[in-house]
Amino acid sequence: GKVGELSIDDPSLDETLLELFHRSLLISSQKKEDHLLTLTGIVMHITGLLNYRLYCRNYAQQELADKIGKAKELMRDNVKENLNGRQLASRLVMGYDNFRRTFKKITGISPAQYMQDIKLEEAKKMLACSSISVKEISYDLNYENPCYFSKAFKKKEGMSPGEYRQMYEGILSIAT
Repeated sequence: GKVGELSIDDPSLDETLLELFHRSLLISSQKKEDHLLTLTGIVMHITGLLNYRLYCRNYAQQELADKIGKAKELMRDNVKENLNGRQLASRLVMGYDNFRRTFKKITGISPAQYMQDIKLEEAKKMLACSSISVKEISYDLNYENPCYFSKAFKKKEGMSPGEYRQMYEGILSIAT
């Protein structure tokens, strides 16, 4: 963003603010007849510059948060594909490093971990609501091999996919 010729992160904006502040001190010490009107103008100018800076920073942060929200939506909608961080960053018109850093800052986990988590949540639904084999589920969710899927599932859930299915079937039989 720009104010006249000043970029919002340009150090000369700080210099402009400092110059306005010093000018206000000088004017107030001179106590000329119209000093209150001039000081009011300077204070309004300073306030406008500071509000503009705050608005631009908040807008940029909101824009990043919206992009990360869109990335999460893309991952959920494409849970059965292997979308990676570089593909997501490209779709969001962001650099990969910036995307990865921003995603982790906003969500607390990396994009890869988030994708893994939603794949495992989808696997839990499939285990609970279908008779599809663990092997088929792992391939359906685009895991390279069923052993890796089972290992990741057990690490996250504390039990194997088969044990999870049995536990869930036990809960269903009690409920009916």
